[in-house]
Amino acid sequence: MTKLIAKSGHGRNRLREHGSEWILTNDHLAHSPVPAARVFQSVKTGAKRWINLNSDPDFTVEKTND
Repeated sequence: MTKLIAKSGHGRNRLREHGSEWILTNDHLAHSPVPAARVFQSVKTGAKRWINLNSDPDFTVEKTND
């Protein structure tokens, strides 16, 4: 499991709507917009979004031990 930390107002709104706990999916294997981008799915709502692991403007990714 992964915890997302908001870096922007847009990120804070997404976490308010979908929670901060997300799971890395296998969807990143197809058509990534940038090489370091991955698809994460919200544990709370099931929503998915691309997140650039190196330089996302809205989120920082923090791995958890779950």
